[in-house]
Amino acid sequence: MDNLNTHASESFVRYVAESMGYSDDLGKKGVLGILQSVQSRAKFLTDRAHRICLIFTPRHCSWLNQIEMWFSTLQRKVTGAVSFTSSRSVDQRTIGATEITQGVTIWCLHEFSVLSRNTSIDKH
Repeated sequence: MDNLNTHASESFVRYVAESMGYSDDLGKKGVLGILQSVQSRAKFLTDRAHRICLIFTPRHCSWLNQIEMWFSTLQRKVTGAVSFTSSRSVDQRTIGATEITQGVTIWCLHEFSVLSRNTSIDKH
């Protein structure tokens, strides 16, 4: 699981505790016990003695970072410094710039005439 603080929320800790049958007092958020702080909640969630033990990946491994990088590249290489006259021209430029091959995005800028979302792009 990515290391975002939303994954150590009070409600998530309560859900995990209930799911694993944890019956001890969880405390009160911001006051005491397991629910006191993000750190205490994360410690509870990563306790290897529990039936449910989460493993947090480093923050830079978040899938959101990957998506943000993809859109950043799209903006820089495709839509940056370009004026579009319609949403259709944005679609054409975007479809022409990205080619998905076995889960890997290959950036290639080509000029295409009329394309629809369902049009397949032939490789030459």
